[in-house]
Amino acid sequence: MSEANTSGVAQLKDFDYSVNVSVSSDKVLSMRTPSVSLSLTLSDPDGTSRQEVVEMNRDELEKVLKEMQKIEDETLKLTAGGSGS
Repeated sequence: MSEANTSGVAQLKDFDYSVNVSVSSDKVLSMRTPSVSLSLTLSDPDGTSRQEVVEMNRDELEKVLKEMQKIEDETLKLTAGGSGS
C-alpha cells in the first residue's frame, strides 16, 4: 500500500479519460454531442482508495480547463516568489 494521506482531504492518485461523441438521433447524424468521461482514483485520509467518474460536455470541459490554467498560473507565481527570484 502507498503512503498515508495526512492532509485531511482526498488526494488524486491516478486518472484516465475517454472522449465520446453521442448521436442524438438515428435520423439526424449531424446532431453529435461530444463529451469527456474522467475517471479519478482518489486516496482518502484513512488510506482507502476510491474511484469517482465525472462526465462533462464541451462547455463544462472548457470551463474546467480555464480554471486549471488559473491554478497553474497562481502556482507558478508562488513558486517563483518563494525561490528568491
